[in-house]
Amino acid sequence: MTLPGNRVGVFQTSKAGDRLAYSTLELDTGSDDAADLTIDSTTTFQEIIGFGGAFTDAAAINVYLMDSDVQQLIIDAYFSDTGLQYTLGRIPIASTDFSEYVYSYNPTVGDFEMTNFSIDVDKSPLSNKLSLIQSALNVTTAASRNLTLVASSWAPPLWLTTGNSTLNCEMKGYPGDEYWRALALYYSKFIDAYEAEGIPIWGMNTQNEPTKQALATKFWQSLRFNTTTERDFIKRDLGPLMKENHPDLKIIILDDQKDLLLDWNASLLDEEARGYVSGVGVHWYKNLDFALGTSGDFEDLVSFHNAYPDIFILATEACEVRSSRV
Repeated sequence: MTLPGNRVGVFQTSKAGDRLAYSTLELDTGSDDAADLTIDSTTTFQEIIGFGGAFTDAAAINVYLMDSDVQQLIIDAYFSDTGLQYTLGRIPIASTDFSEYVYSYNPTVGDFEMTNFSIDVDKSPLSNKLSLIQSALNVTTAASRNLTLVASSWAPPLWLTTGNSTLNCEMKGYPGDEYWRALALYYSKFIDAYEAEGIPIWGMNTQNEPTKQALATKFWQSLRFNTTTERDFIKRDLGPLMKENHPDLKIIILDDQKDLLLDWNASLLDEEARGYVSGVGVHWYKNLDFALGTSGDFEDLVSFHNAYPDIFILATEACEVRSSRV
């Protein structure tokens, strides 16, 4: 499609009924006064890892409810050269609150060696996320772009928890014992299985939203632990195993709210644990202060970066699913 230099094309979808309705607009020539823009490329700050979204069951299931041509339009809209050119994706490990039901990759009680581990559910219509990720990778690879993928777990298999539940649950035992070793192996098997399907995992969060705050009343899978438990899990189980099996993997701590950032540092204050940590993940929620015109905890990001410049900060989750604005 070719347009004159003074016109732009607009595709509009609206609640009123437009579905990719196309129109053109004429550009305002504006002022004749020239503006000078100076870019200082010698002064750099934090590296931008990428921009993207999450490959949830909800996203994949809805994409594959569409006709094949619409499926490709959606994938191209996010990942192709003619679309948003996303370069970052988050992959849930098993089910989340964006799934139709609760599942894990190994429901076999007592299988500490994870011999029955399987991601077959991710290939089925109950999830479809494996196919969606592969389609996105096909588009980005064809465009000679990388798709950086970060994995995150909401909860472990049921039999690893104290209350035989994955809702606001806690792990059995303590870091270093057979239960926590099994959890680390569960994560490692996930990476193995996805890489066998041609999907490389760049980074992994230790746990999605591990803190037990207001979310303690919510009814979705949530494994709870504190910063010292995370530290011990990293240095006794997760870190050593990933260093052996997946030495290039980036381990990302916290994966929770911004206001926790400066206090969630046990893994960084411990020399042994810190050696395994590459980054910290933050979510965008709890922004009441920001909405009222104050900082909204964003100054904590600067303070954290100044304190730990070698640890990257990655925004790992943001959504408005329960808002009337969607």
